Amino acid sequence: MSQDAFRHIGVIVGFAREASCLKRHKHCGRDVPLSVAMSGAEKSGALKAAQTLIDGGIDALMSFGVAGGLQDDVAVGDVVFADKIYHKDGVWMCHKAWSHALWARYASVPFARRGSVFGSDILVPEIAEKRALGERTGALVVDMESHIGACLAHRHGIPFMAVRAVVDRVDKAIPPVLYHVIAPDGSYDVGGVMKALLRRPWQVGSLISLAYHMERAESALVRVIQRGLF
Repeated sequence: MSQDAFRHIGVIVGFAREASCLKRHKHCGRDVPLSVAMSGAEKSGALKAAQTLIDGGIDALMSFGVAGGLQDDVAVGDVVFADKIYHKDGVWMCHKAWSHALWARYASVPFARRGSVFGSDILVPEIAEKRALGERTGALVVDMESHIGACLAHRHGIPFMAVRAVVDRVDKAIPPVLYHVIAPDGSYDVGGVMKALLRRPWQVGSLISLAYHMERAESALVRVIQRGLF
């Protein structure tokens, strides 16, 4: 099955702002129906999102959104078009024709990268952890949804692809206040962030930096959609 044969694509996103980027799809490229499901910041949410999409009758599945960098030459705003997904329990290849077709379209784009994604069941916040993970696997980025989507897609015989934009570099740790940004349902937990800042007000700079990096990553995702993703 080639990318052009897909009739209904399911897309897993971590949170609401990633989903909002996909609204640009209806104005760009082929008129392919999309079903989007948010996973939030928990493994159980990703499992539920992927299974809901599959039960809804999709014939292809994509993991789409932001990720953390694992290599020194991966910058904020780079977009990784995955060829495989690593996880501690296995490796899943992305759909060959789909992956090749997208890379043929983006190979000459400066911010586009092709390589593997590591799927983690937990947040990987520390520099040492990120470096070790990148050295051990060779993966360019890490996220918390792609491995779950890849596993279920392969189990059901559905083509899978992952496209992830870098929101934090490998040499930057994720401060504790940022753990509270995303609620389990994928929305922004403003109350949780404010409580965390009251306990650690010196981390407000990190929150501002994240917001800037998030804007760069989301801008890259929108440019990908406008250029053609489906």
